Amino acid sequence: MSIQIESWEKAAPADLLPAMNHLRDSFDSAHFNFGWTTTQLCYWRLHDGTLRLGTRDIQPYVDTLQALKARVGPEATQRFVKLLSKETPPAIFKAFYDLYMDGLKFQLNLIFNGLLQIGLANRSRILQDPVEWARSLSEDLVSYCRHRIPLWIKGVCDEQPWDPNETTEEQIFWRKWQAPSFLIMEPSRFGVYDPGRAWERNDQETSGKWLDAFSDDYVLILGIELKNAAGTAALKQAMTPIIEEKPKETQVNQTFNVHGPNARVNIDSTDNSTNIVNQGIPFSELRKAIESGVADGVERATILERLADLQMATDRESGSKRYQTLIASAHHHMALIGPYLPALGHWVHNLAASLT
Repeated sequence: MSIQIESWEKAAPADLLPAMNHLRDSFDSAHFNFGWTTTQLCYWRLHDGTLRLGTRDIQPYVDTLQALKARVGPEATQRFVKLLSKETPPAIFKAFYDLYMDGLKFQLNLIFNGLLQIGLANRSRILQDPVEWARSLSEDLVSYCRHRIPLWIKGVCDEQPWDPNETTEEQIFWRKWQAPSFLIMEPSRFGVYDPGRAWERNDQETSGKWLDAFSDDYVLILGIELKNAAGTAALKQAMTPIIEEKPKETQVNQTFNVHGPNARVNIDSTDNSTNIVNQGIPFSELRKAIESGVADGVERATILERLADLQMATDRESGSKRYQTLIASAHHHMALIGPYLPALGHWVHNLAASLT
């Protein structure tokens, strides 16, 4: 799965983009690995050992949790264990939310440092201070993935009901979701913990404000992490002597770097063509998951046919209809296709509106 961010595509010469995109995609992987594992386990703990729909065994997620804790280190792990021991809904929620954030912080530091090294090695080509260049791109990456936080919160609290009569937007974003009150109780937030009101539901407007607050919190937490990383890098850079070299005579060549799908060069002309590219969308991963995870041959063929129809969509109207048809055909296998739906829904939402 790959994510596309406009600022990243324009930030450097074409030959640097493969390395940069590798770093960018690692953040998407961190969101998936930490996000999906904590979703499963947090839901399981909040609902007294009840598994999410379609999940047959919690043990694989318990095993993965050990690897994730090793990745974030002993300090973060100790905080997680201490919170989980309180066994209240807000403490359980915060334990897994903080572990999710710790995993993202760890990966974000790797990404920032990787970008910094690229910037330092190509200072004359990026035409910007390497520290600020790496920090700006990392901040854009955090902001781009902001929408994942409300999806995670809803997923650990509830199962989204499937209603074929709902709009595509509601099926994707679940705007009608009502938040339980424990989200803002101590130690998750500052409200007094009241066991009798912990699962009391709130109206749609209040729920939306709480989700926005958690999304802002996500940006703030990772922004502080980046500020500290950038400050440390700037200090190190300022303390490193600069060795000046005499400029060498160079031959001036005119080079056109053409890359990416449907690339073209236009000289003294205007390009009015239109590209439709399904780059970075998890169609191949989902296709493999369906082929290996759906036992019934007829049902598997039907779902794969619906997925192929969706992939051929060229505008938002047809994409929305085909997205609904895909979900309807695979509603018995939501545990299998569920991890891919946010990316597919986001892609459908970003398709150009129909001109007809």
